[in-house]
Amino acid sequence: ARFDLEALARERAGWGLFRDRRPDLYLTLLSLDGRGHSI
Repeated sequence: ARFDLEALARERAGWGLFRDRRPDLYLTLLSLDGRGHSI
């Protein structure tokens, strides 16, 4: 299979899913109460 990586990058940029991510908050989001780290 062949992929046009430039076309895929343009398509993904339009989604906006990865533009404003906050990896520092992931553990808080995954906790049961939103206050602590459960993982």
